[in-house]
Amino acid sequence: MIDYAQACGQQLALASTGLFRLEPEAGSSVGRWEALTLPPGFVTPGAFAKGRIHAAGSAVYVFKSDGDAARLSFEGCPSP
Repeated sequence: MIDYAQACGQQLALASTGLFRLEPEAGSSVGRWEALTLPPGFVTPGAFAKGRIHAAGSAVYVFKSDGDAARLSFEGCPSP
């Protein structure tokens, strides 16, 4: 994993292949990483090598290595 953040009570991780959210597994103390949908064309080979994620209230900003950014919002999360 390249970077981690928490937004709206959700654990997020940025990997070389995209953004993932930790989902609980019923009856288990561990979870699984589920890919989140990013804008079309945003995920390209090597895009996140030095990328970062930044949480701000109910949103998360995903930054690619070249500085391009995408914003994702989580429904039901109160704004700051």
